[in-house]
Amino acid sequence: ARAGHKVTIIDGWPENVEKIKKDGIHVEPPSCDSPFTQRENVRVLHIHDTQCLKDGAEFDIGFVAVKAFDTKWATALIDRYVKPSSEGGFIVSAQNGCPDWELASIAGADRVVGLVMSFFSVGAWAPGHVERAGDKTMRMKGYTTFRPGELVPGLGLTERVTSLAEMLDVIDQ
Repeated sequence: ARAGHKVTIIDGWPENVEKIKKDGIHVEPPSCDSPFTQRENVRVLHIHDTQCLKDGAEFDIGFVAVKAFDTKWATALIDRYVKPSSEGGFIVSAQNGCPDWELASIAGADRVVGLVMSFFSVGAWAPGHVERAGDKTMRMKGYTTFRPGELVPGLGLTERVTSLAEMLDVIDQ
């Protein structure tokens, strides 16, 4: 959102949704950067609010960022609202582990872009507030944190993978 992308957060934590709606989302980056509150380009919804979304037309990219035991239902939920693959829509897991094939079992391998997020620690301890650990970003240490790639063998470096890498790169500058 800070880089100009429109972001919709669908969350099951009611207090978090209401706090972000009221005040924006407060971000504590690694200690080398200044904290900020993001209000622009952020829309936040309760899970039950998804009934008002348009099937196949709401999102270009759906990020699944839940605990592992919620992966399948969250993938099925977001898949419904992401544009069709023929229109450039796809789904990405932003979770611990490598649940990419679990997403693919729900949405299809051609619809999922894999993502490795390494040395990336984020906590949400209070409504409307997220913290990143560390005194420096991994980029400052010469490391690329976000590494997307196609699940389907032989596709190589696709436009959607390149675009996703560029979009996520600003997070760890």
